Parts: sequence; C-alpha cells; structure tokens
Amino acid sequence: MSRQAHSAGAKSRRATALRKNTITAHLGFGTQPGYQVLFNSLYENIANGTWRPAAQIPSERELCDLYQVSRTMVRQALLNAERRGLVMRVPGKGTFVAHQRIQQDLDHLTSFREALQAHSLEPWSRILRVDWEIASTLVARRLEVPAGTRVLAVDILGLAGDRPMALYNSHIEPSVAETVRRALADAKSNEIHSSYEVIAQALKLDMLVADQLFEATAADRAITSQLGVSVGSAVFRVSSIFRTPQGMPVETRVAIYPGDRYVFHAIREFHRSAPP
Repeated sequence: MSRQAHSAGAKSRRATALRKNTITAHLGFGTQPGYQVLFNSLYENIANGTWRPAAQIPSERELCDLYQVSRTMVRQALLNAERRGLVMRVPGKGTFVAHQRIQQDLDHLTSFREALQAHSLEPWSRILRVDWEIASTLVARRLEVPAGTRVLAVDILGLAGDRPMALYNSHIEPSVAETVRRALADAKSNEIHSSYEVIAQALKLDMLVADQLFEATAADRAITSQLGVSVGSAVFRVSSIFRTPQGMPVETRVAIYPGDRYVFHAIREFHRSAPP
C-alpha cells in the first residue's frame, strides 16, 4: 500500500471515529451566536470524557464538516476554548485537550496534597534534595538568622500521578530543621507533608502565617527537565516566608507552578471611600 493510500485510509477511519464520538453534527443556533453553540458542544465533549486529556481533537476542517459550519466559526470557538484553558494548540501538530488545571484559592493556605485531592487527583512527592548548607545573604535575611548560619535546604517535586505539577525549594530555620529532616526521611512518597505542616506539628501550633509574593515569569533551563516544560513557557513563581503567630520566621520557600496547570482565585472587596 502506498504512503498516500495509507494516509487517506487513516484519515477516513479517524473521521468515522470522530462522527461516532462527537455530539450532533448539526447545531441549532437559536438566539446564541453560532460559535458559542459550537463552543458549548466542544466543552461538553471534554467535560463528559469523550475527549480525554492530551487527546487530539478534530482539525478545523473536520469540525467544519462534522458540524456543518464555517471555518471562521470553528476558529472562534477554538479560540474561546483555548482562552478557557480547555485546549492547547501545538503548531504543526494540532489542537489537544488540556490537562485539568488546579485552582488554588488565595483566601487561605492549602497544601499541595489537599489541593490535588480536592480535584480528585492522586498527589505524590519526590524528594530531590535534603542537605545542610550555609544560608545565602537573602535566605539569612528572610529567616532572620546571622549570616553564615547552617540551614536545611529541601527541594521537593510535587506530582499528580507521574505528571510534574510543582517544584518547591525551601530553607528551614535551624531550630526546627532536624525535625523536618527526620520526617522527610521516614515518609513515603505519597505521605510527604509540606514542610510547613511538619513545622507546625513540631511546634504544636494550629496555624502559621504565610507572607507570599506571586510573580508571573518564564521557565529557565534549570527547571524545564524537572517540571516537563519548555524554556520560556509561562510559570508562576511564589516566594513565601512562613512565620509563627508571634512573627518568628521558620521557613522560606520558592515554589514554581507551570502556568498551564494552575489557576489562582481570590475574592476581594471594594469599599468606596467616604466623601470628604
């Protein structure tokens, strides 16, 4: 069989499978714009599991044929889906269903384990490094310890199954560092708690206060292989200082979250100033 004949046969089989797995090929637009109705249909295919994460969805031409709509309408629907984080376009390859994003609410602190379990994902952790080191000037200042102090450095990769989701680089204040080191040495990969959870337990505290700075930045080569992202791709960089209720810093941490795997949510109030 020639390569062209094989390709034509594969396209024919794919089109047949798509027709079986695609909601109605004819859309009743009613009062909604056609592209919105098409978007709703695409959304339903993703939401009900017909199109699974990482699966390639029909091409623009196939969607035109399947739904009997124009190329312009298809492109608008796909653009809406991409903006919503439902699909991702790969130049030269096609459009694929995006993996589920983790929503982190910013009104309270949620551990990596809790955040994934809330989305019905199985959290795992891989310890990359646990080592004593001399605190840098920045780390010493953030932990409020003298320059030259030995602190515990901890690097942990958080995963959902085998998919990297977050990279944590922590430095632990000396008075609680040994407790954290022992806890990490004894824990299994699916039982590793965030280091600040271990610290709170060791100090018998019901709460810690996190002072956090969120930045949008680009992935550099140092993290691409660990997080499975390309150089220059969007990531969130979250710098945190964890303090006791009395204000003592016990951990400084930099967390990196891939931009295509997380969204952060906050509710804020507007209070109108009283007129003079």
